[in-house]
Amino acid sequence: MNDRANGVILLLLAICYGLTSLNYKSVYVTDYLGPSKYPLVLSILLSIFSIILIISPEKTGRTKLELKNINMAIPIFLVSLLLYIFLLYLLGYLIATIIYITFLGLFFERSIFKSFVTAVLFSFIIYMFFEHLFKIHLPASYIMDILK
Repeated sequence: MNDRANGVILLLLAICYGLTSLNYKSVYVTDYLGPSKYPLVLSILLSIFSIILIISPEKTGRTKLELKNINMAIPIFLVSLLLYIFLLYLLGYLIATIIYITFLGLFFERSIFKSFVTAVLFSFIIYMFFEHLFKIHLPASYIMDILK
């Protein structure tokens, strides 16, 4: 029953987020998609996953985390997120995201091979979506800017 309650809350959040994104207008946007399309896609995806969670919570394939001490996991996660932001500026999107997602996979006790392959695939797919489909440039490396 807890999954269904979370699904309803997430569905309401997705609806509010989608309606808010439809009302957002910006005069300075040069993007052909406009400012509301990306948040709208996110709200549609969240709605779909929320409905799946409401309809069949037992079939969601929940992963059971075996973290020994959750009180230590939260600060480690927050520090790693701050390091990711720093690496994003320093190394650029692709390298920083590959490092961060590999770390998260290892943090959740996955093998280094699976973590690395997942990180590379995720990073390049998201990079292609933003650079070629949305025409939004992701952060480049600060080090490469210095070398130019």
